[in-house]
Amino acid sequence: MRVAISIEYNGSNYLGWQKNGENKSVCYELESALLRLTGSEIKVVASGRTDSGVHAYAQVAHLDLPNNCSLTLKNLIKNINKELPCDIRVISAKEVSDKFHARYNVKSKTYLYKCYTSPVSSPLKNGLYAHCPTVLNIEKMKEGAKAFEGKHNFKAFCLSGGDNESFEREILSIDIIRKKDELYFYVKGKGFLYSMVRLIVGTLIAVGQNKVTLEQIKIALDSGDKKFVGEKMPACGLYLYQVEY
Repeated sequence: MRVAISIEYNGSNYLGWQKNGENKSVCYELESALLRLTGSEIKVVASGRTDSGVHAYAQVAHLDLPNNCSLTLKNLIKNINKELPCDIRVISAKEVSDKFHARYNVKSKTYLYKCYTSPVSSPLKNGLYAHCPTVLNIEKMKEGAKAFEGKHNFKAFCLSGGDNESFEREILSIDIIRKKDELYFYVKGKGFLYSMVRLIVGTLIAVGQNKVTLEQIKIALDSGDKKFVGEKMPACGLYLYQVEY
């Protein structure tokens, strides 16, 4: 039986979703919990990787429960959460078609980036928000966000480390919401490059500081030149917010 699960996690203690030599990954914890529950090695396939320190509200993954498994959908969530660290939780599970693939069937993803602008850093936001103690022009940032929407070559807005054959991606929308000293960037797209969202947000922060113009964003998109790209924002503010199929 193929099962789709939704996972919420605080990525602060992990080197990302993907399994690695040090085994400090979200995927490793899930597969280890399933091994303890079922006695079988079960592969968990996610909608995509999240990097070291990045969080998720609703990462989607699929797994295949073996025919001889006594674990049912009804008790899967309760039992697996008992085996998982407190910073990882399976929040839903449902049976899906054998043809469903958590990665290849994705239609769009939305990432949320959180930051706050107060002059003094907050211990209660440490590890969950980026701290940007600066005055920002939000209206200019919203104008800058529109320049990223649509299909573009995002070569200037990614870092090496991915296995990309093409740098063309499509951003469906970027919404910026301000609540007092907190800023929320919702970036929805059909696919993302390595560190792409963090570099887009960093560039929009630079726009809000009058360091980068709308025209310079267009130049970076057209030329692939990183000269006008802002700083990569810290991982702690980034969340995989929603995956749509």
